[in-house]
Amino acid sequence: MKILLGVLLLCGFAFAADEPSLDQCLADPSHAAYRIFQTKNIWTFLKLDTRSGLIWQVQWGENPVSVPVNKLPLTKPEQAQAGRFTLCATRNIYNFILLDQDSGRIWDVQWSMDDKERSIAILP
Repeated sequence: MKILLGVLLLCGFAFAADEPSLDQCLADPSHAAYRIFQTKNIWTFLKLDTRSGLIWQVQWGENPVSVPVNKLPLTKPEQAQAGRFTLCATRNIYNFILLDQDSGRIWDVQWSMDDKERSIAILP
């Protein structure tokens, strides 16, 4: 019984070690036009257009849906380039930080099941 408990504890630590740290926000060197970011909600992901900063809340499951978080691009078309924007998770399940890796501008991004609660706001 003690051996089984020990094995279960070790497996739990192994899974916890695989979870990415919320303190890290690394740029993706692949410069993909689109990226998917996992939220702490098992049904919800954020799809980012890394060229324009446009974000969609993507939910999968029985009733899949994709809804925009922001509807206007955050850069001019001539300045858009793959890999320009990236998202960084925060400790709040509903909030991410959006970073413009060219200019250094940042936004607070909030996803929500409620349309009125979805938002994006530039930070100073």
